[in-house]
Amino acid sequence: MTLLDRGRRGVRIAGAALAALGLGGHMLAGAIVALPLLFLPATPAKATCTLSQPTGSFTISGSMLGTEQWVPITTSYTCSGEADGSTTVCIGEVSNDANRGRLYLDASTANPFLAFDSALYLTPSGAAISHGTATGQPSGTVFETSDTNSARTITVYAHLLATTAPPGTTPGTYSFSASSAWRFYASRPSSCGSGGPTGTTAATSAMALSVGVPLACVLNATPTIDFGTINEIGTLASDRIASGAISVTCPDTTSYSIYLGDGANRAGAGAGLRNMANGTARLPYQLYKAADLAAVWDETGMGAGVTGGAGGVTKTATGGADATTLYAAIRAGTILPPTLGTYSDTVLVTVVY
Repeated sequence: MTLLDRGRRGVRIAGAALAALGLGGHMLAGAIVALPLLFLPATPAKATCTLSQPTGSFTISGSMLGTEQWVPITTSYTCSGEADGSTTVCIGEVSNDANRGRLYLDASTANPFLAFDSALYLTPSGAAISHGTATGQPSGTVFETSDTNSARTITVYAHLLATTAPPGTTPGTYSFSASSAWRFYASRPSSCGSGGPTGTTAATSAMALSVGVPLACVLNATPTIDFGTINEIGTLASDRIASGAISVTCPDTTSYSIYLGDGANRAGAGAGLRNMANGTARLPYQLYKAADLAAVWDETGMGAGVTGGAGGVTKTATGGADATTLYAAIRAGTILPPTLGTYSDTVLVTVVY
């Protein structure tokens, strides 16, 4: 897009007056002199613009933790006094803010912060808007409007990286506020950049950005328990034990409980042995909280979002991926089914916090 200056052509015509002076009966006549035409471009009138506070607000859900997000930031502006009924807008931010690229918890720089891409973007995954300075003309993309004296809205985007709010992030509202310079032109410059044509006006406001992070835990991984191959017939001579780890990430110091479901073939809901199945044949087994196989791990006491239930394992989060070992056992003396083949079961893992 090419923006052309449009000015009025002015004309100045200077003619010499015919002068006469009498000296001893003689007359002296002055010559008529015509000056050339001068074509002067009109100076563009300066628009007067007002700006509302650029604001962006966003809440990250639990499923969004650790994923890339684009936060819309909107502002409205009104300009009057345009020379030709249009205004060109160049956008930029103050580039020397010490806290650029950081969202602080509860607006206190002493608290944890989230890092975000310090640039603004025209569209999600689009071109970045260059940073300006507090007093200089911002560089960036040109927005044109044709109407006058009415509010217009501009939307740009802040980029939260996939690493901005990983699982385990301390919950709360993280915010950022810094001066943001927005420049307006009554005429149409060819581009936005340092210096700029005459007829410019600036509007500066504090840009406010906030991101809400919920209290959220993530179940990172559940194990596949493999007892291997049993070659015995009749009754199992000794305990067959296997183990695996459940990985959970919660914000630091969060109390959470892990519960294990009955599986598909337990003898009774919340009671008795669990069973692996091979068609209609069953092979009893059990899940335990510790290597001593003393306490069964199940859903007893889970209720509706209850932590600390007797059947679960309750822990305090470190803010990182915390592993909890579960133990599975086919106990000595178990009668082995006569049907050969692979026996399996599926157990639901629930994390309550």
